[in-house]
Amino acid sequence: MDIIIFSKDRAFQLYTSLETIKKHVSGINNIYVQFNYSNNNYLEGYLKLNNIFEDVIFIDETSFGFQNTLTILLRDEIKSTNVVLEVDDTIYYRNLNLNKCDELFLNSPDAGKYCFGIDYLIFDQRWFMDHQSHLSVDRNLKNIKLPLQDLSLKYPFNASSAIHRRQDVLNLLKTPNINNPVQLEIEGSNSLIFNNYKYNLFNKKEVVKQIHTNNSLNRYKEVYNVSYLNDLILNDEVIDINKFKVESFSTDMRWFNGEEIGRFPIFPWEIPPIHHKEIINTRRKL
Repeated sequence: MDIIIFSKDRAFQLYTSLETIKKHVSGINNIYVQFNYSNNNYLEGYLKLNNIFEDVIFIDETSFGFQNTLTILLRDEIKSTNVVLEVDDTIYYRNLNLNKCDELFLNSPDAGKYCFGIDYLIFDQRWFMDHQSHLSVDRNLKNIKLPLQDLSLKYPFNASSAIHRRQDVLNLLKTPNINNPVQLEIEGSNSLIFNNYKYNLFNKKEVVKQIHTNNSLNRYKEVYNVSYLNDLILNDEVIDINKFKVESFSTDMRWFNGEEIGRFPIFPWEIPPIHHKEIINTRRKL
């Protein structure tokens, strides 16, 4: 199966994402990085990574735009039935076999996505159906008390850490004015293409976390700005993934209590902000 990673101005975070994918994910056909940049300093970061990860296919979207570039990629380059959508601030910390995920998803025509970014153990177990190899949630289920839990379990489309059908995403891209991954996810979540599916599938173990040291939605205060982090990668500094354990990081229970942090609540698949500095400061030289 192919992986598409969306990235803008964040070569520093992307390096860690690619490094952890290569360490933990098997069954990959190709990795595509669809990237955008605000100026040549950020472009230099991507060119650097292109030289380091020679088997990763980097695609500059600045000429044709996000929507057209992704459409061409899915229509003309990728031929598999299913595809992984990913963003550049994800850290894989457990092993994942995409061949097994692909087989499960191919045999689940009533499921709209296969998600590996949610730790089901922190939810009420009554909402999950256990199929030994994976879990599923009926999107028509009732009586989930917390609306945020309801959102995350029944959410029909993810632009990160999830498998979708390639043709479904292509059909979604016929919607006008999809200019970035955030808009893609919003349109997908509102589309009948994905809302008509009955089930969501989940990995039995969460294998990936997101670290929002900066975020286009300003979910919480930036720990470091993108320019500073880009300077790090240009100076051959990267996160040392061997010196911390993601699974040891705490879950921010404010999410479950419904407390808002700025404009948005924190979600359990995000590494809490209290760990951000620890991660960014755990660096090594290339």
